[in-house]
Amino acid sequence: KRIISLVALIWFGGVLYGLDTLAATIPAGTLIKTADNPAVYYIGGNGRRYKFPDSGTYHSWYYDFRFVRTVPAETMSAIPDAGPRVTVHPGSALVKFADDEKIYAVANGALLRAITSIDAVRALYGKNWQYRLVKLPASEKLQYRSGPDIEHASDFNRAGAVVAAQTIDDELRAREAVTVTPTNIVNQTTGQ
Repeated sequence: KRIISLVALIWFGGVLYGLDTLAATIPAGTLIKTADNPAVYYIGGNGRRYKFPDSGTYHSWYYDFRFVRTVPAETMSAIPDAGPRVTVHPGSALVKFADDEKIYAVANGALLRAITSIDAVRALYGKNWQYRLVKLPASEKLQYRSGPDIEHASDFNRAGAVVAAQTIDDELRAREAVTVTPTNIVNQTTGQ
């Protein structure tokens, strides 16, 4: 009995070690999902997984799903969940929440900036700006911070926001660099 127990213990420990090792071999920047769940996650540089809340957010970063790897549920479970979700790619899309009539541009650091005029929306995102609109449930607003309104197209450097967030890890670092004070909101990496 002792030999069987010892063999079982060694085998079980090897399985757990194997799962841990498999999870550790998934590099940062990898997109993963399980076979039984359509939710897609981004593996951050910190080794944690960040969930895409919806396809609109996903498509603000990626054109299609060809780079998403399917992993066993055990591997997914071995990767710590980061908590915060992936947010819309800064500068690439507009955001509208179910409980809010405002249309927002997303600046670096997950800053929402309400665009107060349709002229500014068109100048920044073109005459077909509606195709760049990601509609999110009200609950997703918690993933973002509020920034100053955009009254004129010159109030927002859209191209600079896109370039500053070439990867999701770039955006995650920008979120950490955001400082909120009672009188202003400043992104330390872009000044937006």
